[in-house]
Amino acid sequence: MQLRPVEYNMRSESSDNQKSIGFIAQEVNALFPELITIIQDTTLGYPDIPDLHMMKYDAVGPIAIKAIQEQQEKVKKLQDQNAALRSRIEVFKKKLASLSTTN
Repeated sequence: MQLRPVEYNMRSESSDNQKSIGFIAQEVNALFPELITIIQDTTLGYPDIPDLHMMKYDAVGPIAIKAIQEQQEKVKKLQDQNAALRSRIEVFKKKLASLSTTN
């Protein structure tokens, strides 16, 4: 939930300057430092940015799959609880119906 997808235009000297969708590597670094490569070089065309943070997007998949698996476990548990509550409600309905017919 802490990852924040964003739309951005990559700063570059090329004229295409297309919009991208992804994450801000500096933000991701605080949560998942293993997803970030930091290049300390000012010769890459970004003189005002001494540390270039780059995302390892290929490693995001396993994290996303683990999160989905955890969510599915929670969903299954809630479904089981829901089924148990529905069953209890049916028992109460039958008892209530039998009480109303005897009065």
